[in-house]
Amino acid sequence: FGSSTLQVMFFECLYGLDNKPKYFSANCSCAVLLDHVAERAQREVKEALERRKAASQKAVSALLRTHAAQEHARKRLQDANRPGSSASTAEKASAEEQQEKEAQIQKISQLMDALQEEQRQHEEVKQQVDEHIQLLSSIAKVVLALEDSTVLPLEERPSRKAAEWIPLRSTVQVMGYPKPAATEEDPDPPVASEPISMLFTLAEVERSEQVTELLGELSKTKGGATRTPR
Repeated sequence: FGSSTLQVMFFECLYGLDNKPKYFSANCSCAVLLDHVAERAQREVKEALERRKAASQKAVSALLRTHAAQEHARKRLQDANRPGSSASTAEKASAEEQQEKEAQIQKISQLMDALQEEQRQHEEVKQQVDEHIQLLSSIAKVVLALEDSTVLPLEERPSRKAAEWIPLRSTVQVMGYPKPAATEEDPDPPVASEPISMLFTLAEVERSEQVTELLGELSKTKGGATRTPR
């Protein structure tokens, strides 16, 4: 925001997955601000988590297709290299040719392992997303806190203007008080006494050079598999 007026009226809020600030106006009552932040933050965080899970699911599907194709290619090589096979030339092949085929089989096996490892990482991300969404759904109350996690006392004066509590041009983080799920022993458990940050992180998915090279080759091949999403 360019003008000094807007700089005074707006402040930055941190929440979600990207750690990028979202702008809110402090030119309203504390109660109105907290309601707006709670609704927007919980909705946007859930949407971001669901998009990330969908992207990982799409990646897993593509990895499984690529893995199946490599498994088929490896089986063809193994069958062709098996002595006594009707399709085999193993008995006539030179030792050098035999070694080359064995090396190809080993390379494909290593690539299949790399594909499975990337799939495992995506499955881990999906599990983290489910855990974050479950935690997000348990949040009963949202507050704003300074970067040192000091909660701003907006609830104490709900009708007062929020700008009285929020420092000008400041950055605050959104935090929430979760409420445990009801059980038979405790049908109405109390809200947690300490807030949690609504800045969520997910594990990074690392792609091996082998997978990158294979997908690059496939993307150049006419009719080949499309690039697997990260």
